[in-house]
Amino acid sequence: MDKRERREAKAREAEERVATLALEQEVTEGHKVKQLLTNPLWESMIKQQVNDLHSEWLATADNDTPTRERIYFQTKAINDLLNGMKSVLDSGVHAKALLNEGNGYGG
Repeated sequence: MDKRERREAKAREAEERVATLALEQEVTEGHKVKQLLTNPLWESMIKQQVNDLHSEWLATADNDTPTRERIYFQTKAINDLLNGMKSVLDSGVHAKALLNEGNGYGG
């Protein structure tokens, strides 16, 4: 193996280490999100917030557009947050599968 080949091999190894570290970080983040999403207190708080917003919406007058829009955007924000968290969870599951298969982004 000549100097150029050794340099290329070291570069590939470094890329694989970086890819592995990135996957491990995704697994860690996914695990943390799973712990939060499955925490009974978190589940209860989210459910209560959504129920409160729904009750507030039901109590508004049909022509109370500003309040209804505020409630809509608050509900949307909660759903966007939950979807983002589920995306991190899914990424962590996928990263764990890649690590278990011994695959990385670098090949």
